[in-house]
Amino acid sequence: MKKTNNKKKHNKPNTKGRNRAMAKGNPSIGNQKRHDYKVANAIAKRAFEAGFFLEPIAIYESMIADRLESRLKDNNIADMDFKPLGDLIAAMKPSEKNQAIKDLVIKIDIWRETRNKALHEIAKREEGNNKTASEKYAECKVIAEEGKRLLAELSKQIKKARNSEQKS
Repeated sequence: MKKTNNKKKHNKPNTKGRNRAMAKGNPSIGNQKRHDYKVANAIAKRAFEAGFFLEPIAIYESMIADRLESRLKDNNIADMDFKPLGDLIAAMKPSEKNQAIKDLVIKIDIWRETRNKALHEIAKREEGNNKTASEKYAECKVIAEEGKRLLAELSKQIKKARNSEQKS
């Protein structure tokens, strides 16, 4: 008897045709992006203070991805708009020349792994791991704090690199 494969093929999100709005040369976009960041930070802060840690983790990931997309544009790497964080990190590793940013990208990649576990494995049981969902969720506070710290450091290092590159 012939076996059939009824599994659906997992397709990545369609990011073709989507381009990030660029603040460079467009002050209104820059103002909108600053406003969006302010609102996103406020949402993350409110959620964190209320003891909801998954929301800030997701928000910080989005903001980190936005910073990496922007830096890839600085480095003339095309077609990286709206890509998953892992893809952005993979593109950054060979293209980034600034050592401080390269070192930070490695830390972001490690954080990405903990973030993935926090968001996707809270209800899953791994053989030999007796952590409860409550214990896993308690760890999310640290993951959110680390995401916030990495975002701030990435933003700082990108700004520093751009200032240095403009002087060259």
